[in-house]
Amino acid sequence: MREDQKRYSEMTKEELQREIAVLAEKARKAEQMGMVNEYAVYERKMAMAKAYMLNPADFR
Repeated sequence: MREDQKRYSEMTKEELQREIAVLAEKARKAEQMGMVNEYAVYERKMAMAKAYMLNPADFR
């Protein structure tokens, strides 16, 4: 992991929203270029980032 990169668990809600926007743009570009595997990776990363925005108390 690069030094300038945080774990999703260390990010604020705003940082997670920015990360999701960046990943969505990368996924869109990968899809346009026909890079199916790369698109799938970005989709999974977006799902993980969105999961960190959920409130754990809602699942108890």
